[in-house]
Amino acid sequence: MSLTGLISFGLLALLGLVALPQIPRLWRHETTFYDRVPSWWAGGERGWSAWVRTLPVGACLAYLAILMGLYLAVISPALKLSRQVDLIAIWVFLVVFFTIFAVMCSVFLFNWPKFLVPKHLREDKQADPPRP
Repeated sequence: MSLTGLISFGLLALLGLVALPQIPRLWRHETTFYDRVPSWWAGGERGWSAWVRTLPVGACLAYLAILMGLYLAVISPALKLSRQVDLIAIWVFLVVFFTIFAVMCSVFLFNWPKFLVPKHLREDKQADPPRP
């Protein structure tokens, strides 16, 4: 991996570690930061509500990607694992990644499954389609 790739990955991992404490606070509704739509958000109130609902699942997806990057950049070369082992790890990662991504899309669009949505957002009326 190039130096710029390592620096980018390191910054991504650092930002992920800095953001990690916010997920439990959002889950327990200990912060009101996410309760109002910021002025820079162009998706409207319904879009913001859907985005906030997906943050915990999205964080799981991001940390999974960081772990896979760590495996490919550090662990596999350090242990001198074979290419076949790396390919198996990549395929397992891709299956899990796209499964979690599909669940994240479901939470964003339909507010389902409820157990993956923070408790204070489970009965979000913004998730219901508009009625004429």
